[in-house]
Amino acid sequence: MNRRTLIVTALISLLCLGGVGWLVFDVLLEDDSGTTSTFFEESELFSDIPRETFPEDSLSELEFGLPDEPPIERETHTAPEVVSKEQTDQVKSENTSPALLNRVTVAMGHVEVLVTELAGQAAEGAVVRLFLGQIGDGDVEIAFKETDVDGRVFFESVPVGSCSVEVEASELSDAESDGRPFESFRVEAKKTVTVRLSLDSFDKLLSGRVLDREGRGVAEIAVFARPYARRGEPRLLMEKSATPGAVTDEDGAFVLRGLFDGEYVVQTRPQNGFGSEKLNVRVPSENVRIIIYREKKLVVRGEVTDSDSGEPLSHVLVSSSLGGMARRSREDGSYEIETRWRESLRAGVALTARKDGYVSGEEFLQDGDTTETEDEGGKFYLETRVDFQLDPLYETGMIRGTLLDEDGEPVGRERVFLHSADREVRYSAITSADGLFVIKEAAVSDDYRLWVYPKQAFKDHEEEPIEVVEGENALEVELESFGTGTLEGVLVNVAGQALSSFAFRVRSMDSLANQRSVTTDHEGHFRVEDVPSGSLLLESHALPKVSVRGIVLDEDDELSLKVPVGFGDYDIKGVVTGPSGNPVSGARVILTWVRQEGDLRSQLQNESVSDFEGKFSVTGFGAGRVHVHVRLSGFQSLSRTVKADSDAARELTLRLKKGPINSRGKGPK
Repeated sequence: MNRRTLIVTALISLLCLGGVGWLVFDVLLEDDSGTTSTFFEESELFSDIPRETFPEDSLSELEFGLPDEPPIERETHTAPEVVSKEQTDQVKSENTSPALLNRVTVAMGHVEVLVTELAGQAAEGAVVRLFLGQIGDGDVEIAFKETDVDGRVFFESVPVGSCSVEVEASELSDAESDGRPFESFRVEAKKTVTVRLSLDSFDKLLSGRVLDREGRGVAEIAVFARPYARRGEPRLLMEKSATPGAVTDEDGAFVLRGLFDGEYVVQTRPQNGFGSEKLNVRVPSENVRIIIYREKKLVVRGEVTDSDSGEPLSHVLVSSSLGGMARRSREDGSYEIETRWRESLRAGVALTARKDGYVSGEEFLQDGDTTETEDEGGKFYLETRVDFQLDPLYETGMIRGTLLDEDGEPVGRERVFLHSADREVRYSAITSADGLFVIKEAAVSDDYRLWVYPKQAFKDHEEEPIEVVEGENALEVELESFGTGTLEGVLVNVAGQALSSFAFRVRSMDSLANQRSVTTDHEGHFRVEDVPSGSLLLESHALPKVSVRGIVLDEDDELSLKVPVGFGDYDIKGVVTGPSGNPVSGARVILTWVRQEGDLRSQLQNESVSDFEGKFSVTGFGAGRVHVHVRLSGFQSLSRTVKADSDAARELTLRLKKGPINSRGKGPK
């Protein structure tokens, strides 16, 4: 039962009473600190907005425990007036105002938006729109304002929950498409969320080729790009008609225009018997190679039985490493799952069967294990049969655990993992608000490993061995918190020039789930506050990938760095051949630039794939040594070091030797 239904039900109840009597209700919410607050506060933003415009999923979840009511037309009642908690309390105490029938209260926070232009200066006069919910997913615009001379706008008293902001300033940003910077975030009670958005010009290009597994160009393949964004950082909203896209020519070549400087996800559409592939790249980029593979529908059928009794097992969850929907076995133990088989799957496919009280079963499919079959429509697909026999867990125990911090306070909403190599089982559970987690049936063993990768301000935790015996097992897991500091600096290329608008993340080596996203300004500067203290890693997500190690931040310290990154104007080109000198296609060529300055180790990595003529090309390296590594199934791996600024780097011949299939060298993904 949703909030709007509750309001309407209250209205109808009073109307049925002929208007006699008063009804006073106050919807209470509980924030993260456990403090109870109300649903709406006084705000000029919402005084003229109908209550029905607020989407259900934009507000904090609340269980009323009341029976469901049939839907009621919203137009049959008046929109509630927004009032403060103080006004509500006053009316309650006087017990005289029927106007409370049409009022609710909500917890509020505040949103500050800072907008800059491409060169880094404040964007005055940009229109900032505020929405409840995710943009494009049931969003409702509730306010808009123009930025001041400092590029700043402030929205007071915004409802707690999911919100978004969007900037429209094409006349300021010199935009060539309908791209608009936006960010989605969560508003918390009595707190201010600061959102930073940058206006970019859309004049960059991304070019490359789409190849098959043999390195031949594939024509008429649709390629499109969308801006990449990590959770919690700004993104770019693109109108559907303006999403950059292209179709490959007869050589598999494509060019995407109208892009901004930053990270994109480039993806092909499944067509002409080929599956979809995607690649994260940094724009502008040239000579991007996307390898696509043919794929077919794969149907797997089989039966699951008890290994001791031979009886069929129902409700066993059968899943595939290829993805697709997992299915449960029927009452007679039979099952059927459907997925896609790709020609790139040289290592086979894993099928897993899981059921409480049994050891999980796993079977592997190889390329020759399937049979091609024609369906009634004349289309061909692959099918095979895999049966499972699951071993019962005769001895199990219940695990009741508590996750605490150093002060003995419970830590909620974190996932705890346990794994036994001897029994080949793994369990996980999410802690409640009281820090409690329960695993009802765990196999008895004395070799369990327990680990937690906290998303909150704690270090990663691991301990072993842990013994689980029959009956009840009590566990108490204590997490160690980390201090924070501030990291600032400047990113420069090999020539010392600033890297502007460069997006990367700062990760703690002691807490893998804790990371901070940041983008450099027009002078290459960055500043990140509340960074976990200890060893840090700076890395980017898209190709070419940047990785900087050797950074140590002390608690409550402010560390300033000048970080060199291996970007430059040199290209590395060549050809991959076999033992007899014939060109080899489909070889994965990985190039890594490395520089060590004291404790700081900076690395830039990019890669390519040899085409049908064995040729490859990678652009954008700075002067210095570059390690070249070649991998291809059926050949021995090859490594070589070249100087990016030498003529030899433009005329590389990489000759592979025949050898055993290297599991680490399965060719491009």
